[in-house]
Amino acid sequence: MLITKVTKKTKIVIVEQDRFAINAIQQELKSIEWTTKIVQSKEDLEWALKQFAPDIVLSNYTLAFFDGPTVFEMKQKEKHLVPFIFVCQPIGEENVIELLKRGVTDFVSINNLSTLSYKVIRALQESGADSNEVMIQKLIYTLDKNESNYTSIKNENAATMPEGLEFEGIKAPRFARMNAASEAVLGYKPEELLGKKHTDYVFFEDVEKTVSADVGIKSGVHFRMFENRCRHKNGSVAHLLWSIFWDDVRQISYCTAKDITDKKNLEKAFEVERQRFYDLYLQAPSCMGIL
Repeated sequence: MLITKVTKKTKIVIVEQDRFAINAIQQELKSIEWTTKIVQSKEDLEWALKQFAPDIVLSNYTLAFFDGPTVFEMKQKEKHLVPFIFVCQPIGEENVIELLKRGVTDFVSINNLSTLSYKVIRALQESGADSNEVMIQKLIYTLDKNESNYTSIKNENAATMPEGLEFEGIKAPRFARMNAASEAVLGYKPEELLGKKHTDYVFFEDVEKTVSADVGIKSGVHFRMFENRCRHKNGSVAHLLWSIFWDDVRQISYCTAKDITDKKNLEKAFEVERQRFYDLYLQAPSCMGIL
C-alpha cells in the first residue's frame, strides 16, 4: 500500500500523563497536519470521544487514573470504528495478541517512535477518509434521494432472483448495491456481486455465525460488528471485519467490510513463534539436585 501524507487536519486524542512522552509523540507526528486533545482523566476522555470526535486515539498502556485496556474499551463503546494505537513500553507478547484480537489497531514502542507517523497514517487510510459510520449515513442519504431507484432494484431482485439459501429456515441476504472497493477487498467488481447471496462467499464454517449476527442485528440486538472469512476471487482467504446498520423502515442492511487479513496473519505468526519457543523449552534438558 502506498502511504502518503494525510491531507485533511487530523484530530488526535493522546491519552498520556508524562509531558516528555507527549512532546515526543507530537514531535514525531510533525509530518501530519493535526490538532490534538491531551487526555489525563476519565472525564476528559469521555468528553473528547463525544465532543472532540477524534479520527484516531493514541494511548499509553499504564496510567495513574486507569489502564490502557480500559481506555480502549471506552473508545470502543463510544467510537468503535476509530483506530486505536498503544504507544507504550513493551507489554508482552500474549497481551499484544489478546488486544489485537479485541480490535486494537497497532502498537508503537515509546522507546522508538520512528514508525509512529507511518502507522498513524496507515491506520487512518485503512479506516478511510470517512469513517464507516459516516459512509453508512451517506448511503442512507443517497437512497433517500433515489428512493424510486432503490425500490425498483429491490422489487426487480425479488421478482427475478431465485429463493436464497436457507440456514435453519432463514434466507440469506443478497447484495443490492456496493461500491468499487469490493474489487479491492474480494476481487469482484460491484456488478459481479449484484443480486448474489452473501453466504455464497463465506466459508461454510462461518456461515452460522454470519447468519446469526444478521438475525441478531435485525432483532434489535446491540451488536454491529463481527468477523468472518470470505473467499477472494483469486482463491485466497479474506478475513473481514463487518460493520452493520439495519434500516427497519426499508428492511435493508448497510454494511462495510474491512480487510483484516494482515492482522490475522500477524496474530498467527505470534502464536506460531510462541509455540516454537514453548516447544524448545519442553525439549530442553533439565537436571535436579539435592543440596
